[in-house]
Amino acid sequence: MKKFNPDLQKDILKLSELKKTSPADFKKKMEELSVKHSLSKSTLYRELGKPEPGSYRRRTHKPCMSKITNMELDLIAEMMIARKSNEEIMKEMSAIKGFDYSAVRLAKSKQKLQHAAHLINNPKPKVVHHIYDPKMIDGMKI
Repeated sequence: MKKFNPDLQKDILKLSELKKTSPADFKKKMEELSVKHSLSKSTLYRELGKPEPGSYRRRTHKPCMSKITNMELDLIAEMMIARKSNEEIMKEMSAIKGFDYSAVRLAKSKQKLQHAAHLINNPKPKVVHHIYDPKMIDGMKI
């Protein structure tokens, strides 16, 4: 992220004062600042519109979701077996985990639990390999 530019701020504040008093000096100063700071005129106008010229915004974004742990899945499975509602589960998990437990996170953890239960109930068949042995007619199973 770019650092705060105090020189640009001073120049922009002078430019905003000139805009109110004399338009001819404003255009002249705009040209000078464009060359001095190597910025386009549209960027200078954008700086004029900022509440604090020379500053840069920080992005407002949410961090990515932390991984769902096995302990968390066990707790949710116990609560689901106890027939608790989603709101109750989210409230209890918020208290346990120490952050706001969202409905999206609950849905993802329930999806993982359903997938695990499906694998337990319907295991994948084991693969049987055949090796050709010329002495035996059918070959040999491993």
